[in-house]
Amino acid sequence: MGARKVRGGKRNKSGRTKSPAPSKKKVRVRPGLRRQVSLRLEIGRLIRGDGRLAHLLRLEKTRQGIGPDDLLFIGMHNVAQTNWCPMQAVLKSHQNEPEFFSAYLADRIRHAVDAKLVTRLPKDDDELLAIGNDLTLRMVEDLDRRREAKEERHQRALRYSVEMVLAEPAPNDHKAQGSFLERRHAEQYPTTRWNFEWQRYVVVGVPDGLTADFAYEFKTTAKRHFLPESQASAFAQADLYGYFFERPTKRVQILVREDSVIETWEEPVDRANAERVLRVVDSIQRKEVSPELPPSWKCRPCEFKAHCPLLEMPGGWRRII
Repeated sequence: MGARKVRGGKRNKSGRTKSPAPSKKKVRVRPGLRRQVSLRLEIGRLIRGDGRLAHLLRLEKTRQGIGPDDLLFIGMHNVAQTNWCPMQAVLKSHQNEPEFFSAYLADRIRHAVDAKLVTRLPKDDDELLAIGNDLTLRMVEDLDRRREAKEERHQRALRYSVEMVLAEPAPNDHKAQGSFLERRHAEQYPTTRWNFEWQRYVVVGVPDGLTADFAYEFKTTAKRHFLPESQASAFAQADLYGYFFERPTKRVQILVREDSVIETWEEPVDRANAERVLRVVDSIQRKEVSPELPPSWKCRPCEFKAHCPLLEMPGGWRRII
C-alpha cells in the first residue's frame, strides 16, 4: 500500500506536515480616502498638546471680540437645564466650554476634509480656526449619512449586542444609569453633531436622533413625581434641536424608572421656547439679571454649591445647611 498523499503544507525536518498558512485577503484602500484620513490626523495633531486647546480657545475669543472669561461656546443640553436651575446651567456651561470648543473644532475639521474643502495643512492658527467656514448643515448631514451607510451591518449588530450585555451601573450613579438605560430603551435614529451661531454664541448639539421630520430626545427620571421637571428640560432640549437642525417636530420620550413606563410626546417644535432658554443663559452671563434661588432640595446635591453666586447672597447658605 503506497504512502498517503497529503494535500497542502510542507514537511519540516521531523517529517511532519505543516498546516498551510491561512490566506490573507488584501483590503484595497482608495488613495484619495487614504489621503483624507492622513490629512485629518495631521490637522488633528495641531490641536493636541499641553495647553494647545486653551490657546486656540483664547485666540478664537479674541477673533470674535469676546473677553477671555466670557462664554462663547455653549451646549444645547446645558442651555435646556435653565428649566432646572438657570445659574447651574450657566456655571455648567463655563465648566464644559473647552469640551464644546473641542467638539466644534473636531467636527469642522472632519467634515471639511471629507468634503474636500481642505487639501493641505493650514499655515497658521488663524487658517486652522477658519476650517469649515464653507460647510452648511445640509452638507454635514449628507456626509454623516454617507459615512453611516458604509458601515457593515454586522459591525452595527455586534456593537449593539456588546452594549446590551454591559454591566448595569450602580443605582446612585445617575449619569451612568441614564446612559445605560438610553442604550437599552431609546429608539434608534441617525444623528449629527454640529454647531450653530446664535447672537454672539456658538451653540453645539447632538440630538439623540434626527429624521427628515423630527428631532428626537430620550431622557430618564427616577420617580414619576419628577416627571414634570424632566419633561420641561426634555422639551426645551428637543426644541433647541428642532430650532437649530431645522426640524418642524420634536419627539420626546422619558423613561420613568420606578414603574418602567416610557412616556412619549410628539409635538411641533416651539421656537419661542428655544429662544427663551437661550436668552436666559445670555442674560445671566451678561449679569443683566440674577435668577431666583431654586428650591433647596435642588441646591443640596449641586456640584456648584461651593461657589454658587446665589448661595453667597444673604440667607443663601442657611436654606441648604
